[in-house]
Amino acid sequence: MTACRLCGHASTSALFEKSGVRYDRCRQCGFRFAAAASNPNLDNQFDDFEPAYRQYLDPSPVDAANHDAAIQWIESFVPLDEHIALLDIGAGSGKFLRHVRSARPCRTAGVEPSKALFDAYDLGQLGVVNTTLPVFSAAGCGAFDVITVSDVIEHVDDPMGFAHALYEVAAPGAHVFLSTPDAGSVLASALGRFWHHYNPYHFSLFDRSTMRRLAGAAGFVTVAFAHRGKRITAAYLRQYVRDFFIRQPGTSDATATGWVLPLNTFDVMSLVWKKPA
Repeated sequence: MTACRLCGHASTSALFEKSGVRYDRCRQCGFRFAAAASNPNLDNQFDDFEPAYRQYLDPSPVDAANHDAAIQWIESFVPLDEHIALLDIGAGSGKFLRHVRSARPCRTAGVEPSKALFDAYDLGQLGVVNTTLPVFSAAGCGAFDVITVSDVIEHVDDPMGFAHALYEVAAPGAHVFLSTPDAGSVLASALGRFWHHYNPYHFSLFDRSTMRRLAGAAGFVTVAFAHRGKRITAAYLRQYVRDFFIRQPGTSDATATGWVLPLNTFDVMSLVWKKPA
């Protein structure tokens, strides 16, 4: 029996197995997590990632609108002026950082643990460090006023260690902007094991309650919660369904972007944590 990776309780139960990965649920706090032997987020070479994964990282006609919406969300709490230091955790291809740097005068930095992504997108020239957040934190790499953690924490197999490292790199009074799949959503409950966020890249599946527990345990206060939508292309949606629903990866159809669709399935939650001043 595996102890809960959130609360440490020894009483967990197996939910199901999918794609060779067992998913457990804590009987104490309800946290859902994967028990996998390897971590493809770190181990994969670039060509190992599904076409939809690579298409998500590459430039897209919806990027500017999505990034501007993210900046507007952030600036409803704190202005991204020249006095602000922003850290993007899980920088991916770096396109959000590039957009922020072109749109706002704040200072920027990033962390990306995947060597494959770091090299493929030349992230070093953006001021991104190729390491994990706990290592970055332990190195005393500064205190940041705004930290973005977009679609990242579900990829982490030690969420409590990650959250404590997050607290260490946050300046007093800092805001942390997170998004992650909502395992307590109606869609997740309806689809069960067929929910697309149960996949080999996701180790930690939170609901609103377990995210609040994680924030409190690390020393943060949750100040906002929402299900925010975004824009996607029809080509990306088609590729994603092929890769993560019917599990038949094929050649990416990135050239046929097609229609732009506003999408909100209410199974991804956005939260704002604040570190007490």
